[in-house]
Amino acid sequence: MERGYSEAGLVLTNLFCEHFGDDERFLEFRLRFLLALNRLDQLVADIAGLIDRGPQSVQLAYRAALSLDRAADSGRRIDADLNARAIRCFLDVAERSREKEMWLGRYCRQVGNTSASMSHYRAAWEGMPKSNRYRAVALREALDIALSGDQWGRDAEILLTAREEKIKASLPWRAAAVGKAFDHIGAGNALDSQARLPQTDVYSQLYATVASPQIAFDYLLDESLPGRTPYSPTNSLLMIGTSLSAGGMERIFANSYRAVAAAGVFARVHLAVLNFDSESPTAFYLPETGASADDITVLANEGTPDFPVSLLPVGLGRRVLQAYQLILRERPRIIHAWNDLPGIIAAFAGLLAGCPRIFVHFHHMRAINLSSDRSLIRSYPACFRRLLERPEIELLFVADACAEDYADWWCVSRSEKFRKLYNGFPKPDSEPFSAEDIRRKLDLPSRALILGTVFRFHAVKRPFLWIDAASLVHRALPDVHFVMVGDGALWEDSRAYAENQGLRDHLHFTGQVKNVADYLSCFDLFMLTSSSEGLPNSLVEAQLSGVPVLSTDVGGARETFTPGLTGWLVSEASAEALASAAVACLGDDEWRERAANESRPNALKYFSIDRYIERLLALYDDFEVDKTGGS
Repeated sequence: MERGYSEAGLVLTNLFCEHFGDDERFLEFRLRFLLALNRLDQLVADIAGLIDRGPQSVQLAYRAALSLDRAADSGRRIDADLNARAIRCFLDVAERSREKEMWLGRYCRQVGNTSASMSHYRAAWEGMPKSNRYRAVALREALDIALSGDQWGRDAEILLTAREEKIKASLPWRAAAVGKAFDHIGAGNALDSQARLPQTDVYSQLYATVASPQIAFDYLLDESLPGRTPYSPTNSLLMIGTSLSAGGMERIFANSYRAVAAAGVFARVHLAVLNFDSESPTAFYLPETGASADDITVLANEGTPDFPVSLLPVGLGRRVLQAYQLILRERPRIIHAWNDLPGIIAAFAGLLAGCPRIFVHFHHMRAINLSSDRSLIRSYPACFRRLLERPEIELLFVADACAEDYADWWCVSRSEKFRKLYNGFPKPDSEPFSAEDIRRKLDLPSRALILGTVFRFHAVKRPFLWIDAASLVHRALPDVHFVMVGDGALWEDSRAYAENQGLRDHLHFTGQVKNVADYLSCFDLFMLTSSSEGLPNSLVEAQLSGVPVLSTDVGGARETFTPGLTGWLVSEASAEALASAAVACLGDDEWRERAANESRPNALKYFSIDRYIERLLALYDDFEVDKTGGS
C-alpha cells in the first residue's frame, strides 16, 4: 500500500463522490486511492463508467488510464488485460470529445508513436476552432516533440507554423540537444531520411524558431572554423561598444579609444557601436573620444545574414553580419569588445572572419542582473564556456569580484584567461567653477555639510534607498544638505519621493551634467547605494576629487578604496545602516579631513589613466603584464 493512502481514506472519498458526484476532483481522488490500494478491477470499472458521463470526462479518463499504464511500466504487477481495457475505455471517451485529435496525440506520444502523435496534433490544429484553447495546446505539444526529436525535415512545417503563431514550446532549450542536426544545412543535405527537403533559406527560418547563440556557436566552433579562409591582419584595432551614452562604462570606453588612438601603437583604431545617433543621448560621450560622428561605425540591426550567421536569433545575427563585414574590410589584428552583448557579436564575427585576438571586457557583475532580455542572456554561460576553449579569446574584468562572479555564473573555475584590469581615470581638469561656485549655483549654504552622489537614476542604483537614508540623516543632522547628480528613468519619481519625505529644501537634483568633478568638489561625503556594481567608477572619481566615500558592499566597491582609511563599507543595505554610517562620518571632522587627504593619492595609485593605458597596451602587445592584471 502506498504511503498516504488507506482503506479509511477510500471510504471517506467514496462518501464525497456520492454527495458531490458532479465534481471530478473527488472522482480523481477515488481513482488514485483505487490504484494505490491495488483495487484495479474497480479502477477499470470506474474508467468505463466515465463513458456514460460523456466527452467532458476525457481528461480524467486519460489521466486514470495513463496512471495505470505507468504503474505497469514501473514494475507494478498489473494484469495486461485490465490495462488494455482501461486504454480502450479512454479511447472510447476520447472518440466522442471535440478535442479528440489532441487527446489521441497525447496518447500516441505517451506510447512512443511520435509519428502518429504528430499527425493527430496537426489534425487538431487544423480542425479545431480558434476559440478552443486546446488548439494552441496541441500545436505547442507538437513543437515539443519536434524540438526533442531527430526528424527536423519531416517536422519543419509544424516548427515554422509554431513560430508564425508565436507558440512557445514548454521545452525550448531542448533545441540545444539537437543542434547537431543542422550540421549539413549549409550544403542542403537531408536532416533525416523522411524529409521532403525545403530550400536552405527555409532551414534558416526553421532554425531561427529555436535559435540561440549557444547552438550557433557550437556550429561555428565545431564545423565552420576548420575550413575558414586565411586572414591577413593589418596593424589596426577595432573597439566595439554598446553606445556613447552617459554611463560609467561608456565614459571609460570613450577615454580608452582616445588614449589608445593617441598612443600611436596602431596605424588606425576603428570605433564601432550598436546604437548611435549624433543628435541623441547615445552620443553623450562623443566629445571625449576625440572622434567625429563620421568616424563611428554603427552595427545596425539590418541586413539579411547568410549561413552560418543566420543560425543566430534575427536581431543578433544582423549585428553580427555588420561586424563581420567591417572586420573583413578593415582586418584588425585585435578586436576589443566592451561587455556581454558586444562580446558575443565580436567573438562570433571575429572568429568567423579569422581575427587572431579578441578581447571581451566585462564592466558589470553577471549580466542577468541588469538585463530584461532573459531569452538571450540565458545562453551566455554556454557560449562563453565554449569561447574559453579558443586561443583567440581573452577576457578582461574590471575587478576581482566581477571575474569571480562571472566564473560562478558560467560554472567554471577562474583560470588565467580571467584577467583583471582596473579602470583608469584622468585627473580632474581645472575648470572655471570652484566648489563655492557650485554651492552658489545650487543655493547651498556656504558652511553646510554636503552628502552627495552621482549615478544614473536606475533601479540598480536604488535611488529611493538613497533618499530614505538621506531622510534619516536629515533627522539626525538637520543642517546637512544633499545633492544627487545625474538623470535617468527614475529621476522624476525620485524628486517626487524626496518631496514627500520632507526634503524639498535640503535635497538638490542637478540633472545630467558634464563637469561632474566640479560637483564632486563641493561634497563632504559621497554615498553609493547600488545593488550591483562591477567597479563603481563614481567611487574612484569621488576620491580623485578628495572626497571620502560610503558604499554598500557590492561587486568591486571594496576594491576602489581602503575601508576605514578613505571610506566605509556598509554590509547591510538598509536606510538605517547607511544613515548611521553617514552620520558618523559627517560628525567626525578629524576623520573626514584625514580621509580627504588620503583619497586622491589612493585613487591615483591604482586607477590613473596612465597606469590603465600602459597595462592595456601591454595586454595588446603579447600580454607583457602579469596574469592577474591591474593590482
